Amino acid sequence: MKNNINKLWALLILAVVFLNACTPEEYELGSLISKSDLQYSITPDSSDPNTIILESQNQGLTPLWVTPMGRSTKVVDSVKLAFPGIYKFVYGVQSDGGFVQADTFTIEVTTTNLSYVDDPMWDLLTGGVGSEKTWYLDLDADAVSKYFAGPLYYAGTSYGYGNACEDEVDCWSWEPDYPGNSWLMDAGDYGSMTFSLAGNATATVNNPMLGTNETGTYFLDADAKTLSMTDAEPLHDSGNDGNVINWGDLKIISLTENTMQLAALRDPALSGEGAALLIYNYISKDYADSWSPEETGDPEIEVDLGDGTASDAIGVTNTKTWKLSTTSPFDWASIEGEILNGWENISDYPEWAGYTEADVDGISSAQIQFSANGSVTVTDNEGVSTTGTYTVNESTNVITFADVTPSFSIGTWVVATTTADNEWKIIKTTVVDSEVTDIWFGQRDTESAQYMVFHFVVE
Repeated sequence: MKNNINKLWALLILAVVFLNACTPEEYELGSLISKSDLQYSITPDSSDPNTIILESQNQGLTPLWVTPMGRSTKVVDSVKLAFPGIYKFVYGVQSDGGFVQADTFTIEVTTTNLSYVDDPMWDLLTGGVGSEKTWYLDLDADAVSKYFAGPLYYAGTSYGYGNACEDEVDCWSWEPDYPGNSWLMDAGDYGSMTFSLAGNATATVNNPMLGTNETGTYFLDADAKTLSMTDAEPLHDSGNDGNVINWGDLKIISLTENTMQLAALRDPALSGEGAALLIYNYISKDYADSWSPEETGDPEIEVDLGDGTASDAIGVTNTKTWKLSTTSPFDWASIEGEILNGWENISDYPEWAGYTEADVDGISSAQIQFSANGSVTVTDNEGVSTTGTYTVNESTNVITFADVTPSFSIGTWVVATTTADNEWKIIKTTVVDSEVTDIWFGQRDTESAQYMVFHFVVE
């Protein structure tokens, strides 16, 4: 939203007009002050030419200053400009008759005062004097948030820097994760936001999701933990674009070498919801470029193995033969090992599964015979047997085959076979009198977090 403060003045004028229409005729809109009657001064401080003093001299009228470091409604204010340059200021007031603005006023600063930008927060935001630093919203087109739980958090209006509250009146926060709350905003390319201290404090924001390319100025108040932006808005989503009073008036919630959280105030009148801080989460370009997903293994599945180990369960004697179940030969299981469909009989299988009574004969020969010495014999649908070896990882219940690959056709399209690494994982068992009578061997799906499981019963 551009020129939000000007919009507020416009709304104020409309409100005055509305009230005038609803009251007796003797109450009329006041006279509009003349542009020539605007009285103000914009002068360098006598002891520091990099500090510009602003003073409104129209008594009784509310000023609105537009400065290189943001907007202000103070009667007397100051702007600290660290670098030489020609800077633009605009003065205006709200009178009874409406808003009046003076012509743009320019002032040249010829000196440098780096004490204005020597706080460590400036270095974290920009990389330091003479540098610039690029930030991304922590959500990409693949719906991944690389550091935070999601790109947008919410908090009460008294929430502030360091996750602390200024008071207890409106002190709360909510940090929704994006996978469970994708309604927060659309996943996509939100572009970049660059803060520069190379010659001046400039902000460049490119947001493809809003179709905007902006270049403006900014000012970091390290003491107040606020960030002001003029003529450029921080990266944000379209859903909240029209819900904030002033995108250039931001609280800093946190700022580190790699992460930043900026909060804008949601307005009840604009959003139709209560006042709250919208906390946008950002990561630095360096962090994003070097980030890689954590290597997280599948959760361990607790399996009842009776009184023994996985090796004992599948080949406790010299040989132990397992036949493919004809009543419930296959199903799917979650990554945690929960059987998803729970098919127990042929009649339980839906039409799309492609397994009926007519397919029973086709799998009646399918079996695996494990021997305690590590050998295994696989007999396929046609009754042809092949011998190989197997090993068992007792900590994960994973069986790895060598020189033989179990492969059995089931119905019209299912094939009970191993992974690309020629492995099965024991997902579930049935135990009777401490003996394992049924095993569901799982083939890990490569595209989704689940297993296809094949049900074998002891012969």
